[in-house]
Amino acid sequence: MKIVLRGTRLTLVMALCLCIFAFSSVAQEDASDDGLTVAGSALVVENIVNQALDFSGISLDATLNITGTTNGLAAFCAGDATIAGATRPLTVEEEAICNANGVTFAEYLLGYDTMAVIAHPDLTFVECLTTNNLNNIFTPSAQADVTTWADASLADATDTPVSVFLPATNSSTYALLDNLVDGFGLRADATVATEDIVAQVSNTPGAIGVTTLNTASAAEGVTLVELNTTELNTCAQPTTETIDSGEYGAANRLLLYVNMDASGDENLQSLLSYLVSEDGNAIAVNSGFTAPSADSVALNQSILAGEAEIGRNFSRDVVAFEIPGDVIGSLTIGGTADAVTYINSVTGAFSRSYPSVTVNVNTLGESRDGAAFCNGTGTVDILTTSTMLDAINVTVSETVEVDPLDAEATAEPDAEATETPDSEDPTEAQPTTVALTENCANNEVDPIMFEIGTRAAVLIGNATADFWGDEVCLTTDEVISIWGATATDTITTWDAVFDDADAVDLFTFAPPLGTSRYADLLLAQDSGPVLPMRSDVTEQNPDALYRAAAVANAPGTIAFMGWDEYLEIPEEQLAAIQLIAINNGGSCVTPSAETITDGSYPYVETTRVVFDNNQLGNTALQSLIWFMFSDENFELIENAGYTGVTAGDLPAIREQLQALYDAAPAPEPVAPDAPPFASDAPSINPLATPIAPPSGE
Repeated sequence: MKIVLRGTRLTLVMALCLCIFAFSSVAQEDASDDGLTVAGSALVVENIVNQALDFSGISLDATLNITGTTNGLAAFCAGDATIAGATRPLTVEEEAICNANGVTFAEYLLGYDTMAVIAHPDLTFVECLTTNNLNNIFTPSAQADVTTWADASLADATDTPVSVFLPATNSSTYALLDNLVDGFGLRADATVATEDIVAQVSNTPGAIGVTTLNTASAAEGVTLVELNTTELNTCAQPTTETIDSGEYGAANRLLLYVNMDASGDENLQSLLSYLVSEDGNAIAVNSGFTAPSADSVALNQSILAGEAEIGRNFSRDVVAFEIPGDVIGSLTIGGTADAVTYINSVTGAFSRSYPSVTVNVNTLGESRDGAAFCNGTGTVDILTTSTMLDAINVTVSETVEVDPLDAEATAEPDAEATETPDSEDPTEAQPTTVALTENCANNEVDPIMFEIGTRAAVLIGNATADFWGDEVCLTTDEVISIWGATATDTITTWDAVFDDADAVDLFTFAPPLGTSRYADLLLAQDSGPVLPMRSDVTEQNPDALYRAAAVANAPGTIAFMGWDEYLEIPEEQLAAIQLIAINNGGSCVTPSAETITDGSYPYVETTRVVFDNNQLGNTALQSLIWFMFSDENFELIENAGYTGVTAGDLPAIREQLQALYDAAPAPEPVAPDAPPFASDAPSINPLATPIAPPSGE
């Protein structure tokens, strides 16, 4: 086995450095002739790759160069290194250099370098720290400005003196915190821990400290503090799941980039197999890092087995597109009114950030706006739907040939005498119904669809009630019999709902009439309009937690809410209520994340946005769609009650958008003097011309 470790370590004394350099320069000359070269960050190359070689006993003819991440990636993309270890993903510019030099790569995630904040258990007000909070506590100016916790701008903080404990200034943990806060360096009055930082924080009232997640997770006598430092704007405990999803931001990915040209090297394949195994994960943990999640390990192994696409798999958040600050234009959104709450919130936020783009929201229904979308004229730029496109029918006008002789034979006797037409028109428009997808295809409109998320209405009942038997399962007809307008003053006991129930008084708790989309989901019919809700609801209250408490306190009560609202019910209250299963026509289905996602639970709707791939040269259109799926606006999706699309899904969505944007045709220039209806303008297929909307829209 020929392994040469090159580079500097911060802890080496000068004499040792000189010896190593002298040895390395000779050894590299030998190794560079025919062996592999590994370059990059010491955290990856030395602490993980080199240790994996030592522990595995794998013989690999390679030179290991400790160059730092940026220089390692530069060598990799230039073709001078076979493998690069990095503490950050390839940038867009670096990837372009790789592409230009014909370097195709596989990307592996070996773990995370994760920082954790710990606090003395008496600091009960230090629960979740934002970036501003971290600035107040740790920046150099905090030494003079924040001497007690009352100075730190935290709610309910006391005047306990602040004591700060930090890791060594040359540690990656120190660097992670320094990158999160403003200024150069951290407060100078902090104690740099020379021993167990957990013990120092635990034994010092008013203390706060920073250490690795591995150390903090195993600690006793301290509080592990949540952080809110990402654009997702959510407090998150440091876990592999929240790091994977991007919710917890105080972590660096430890990545390995491998040139696919070397994939035939059996010893290299053995090393990679070891690195992505449990043994490889253990090396990362023993080096003080956080192991990748089970999903990431499985993806690593799929990449190695050739079962996953090469290229970016763990850095899909790195994309080229940025919304131009001077973007200008006008867009129209149409479609279903079901999504109007979310659409209004996201377009309002977009208009405040980019006021030169006018966004008109005018939802006239999936069918009518779908026809306008498919006519290709840009009258509807984004279509919102809660129905799959191939299930939407649109009514359009179709030009048909009319036989002049037939027209003459069927004319009124005095028609010719009354009026003689200037010219004969052997065609006339006839209404017809076609599938939306056919309508789009007829006009060369290429619809691209992305899900915003899924909303579900759930019913809850009292968990101690025994009048409805062992299992509570209602049919959709029984749900309508409880909540529909025809139940007013007639369905007042449970035995009126279904035969097996006792004559127990029925009490209903609902949001105020006309304010909840979830009521519409419960009272929707297979065909026809949504039914109105009964007017004698026991109590109307907009607070879902209040309705849940009412159900928990009394048998015979029933309430409805959104699945997102149900998930907010405190755990101690959940024991007193139960979710009610619904018969979907084949079986009883209890709402859950799985049954809502797979559609087996009936009271769900999935909102999608649709745009024309051929119009993606429009920067305003690109910008609004990108804005919808940005991290900072994910809370708008959550606030609208949608589930299914997670924060962790956003990077992959943006990667798909980036690919579409890269392939988008450039917008055709418009001649400045061209008349609005030039004779050589492209014709529009008559199947796309909408007529009066169908009834019910």
